[in-house]
Amino acid sequence: MFSQPTHANETVPYFGDMPIMSGFSYLNDSLIVFDKPQGQIVEASLICEVNCSAPNAIRDYYHRTLSNLGWVRHQTSSYVKKQQQLTFDIKSENQSVIVVFQRES
Repeated sequence: MFSQPTHANETVPYFGDMPIMSGFSYLNDSLIVFDKPQGQIVEASLICEVNCSAPNAIRDYYHRTLSNLGWVRHQTSSYVKKQQQLTFDIKSENQSVIVVFQRES
């Protein structure tokens, strides 16, 4: 079972100004921060449990959002900005949709 989501955050923790898409909440206890000699790896997840958008609509929303924040699309769900790479994956579990973001610098 998932940890209780929180609605208090309007942006994805550790991902700067990246907003949380309407209908999604930050999934508590999903944050992973790994420091390495050359930088950092950060992972955070969002969850939608009711009336979730289709995966293509989620991809389109984050493509527009990331482009507006200065990220350049490298592949379908992969973006680069300066010395950073950001990816996201969309998963369906039961009736929920989870978006997992990972940023590496």
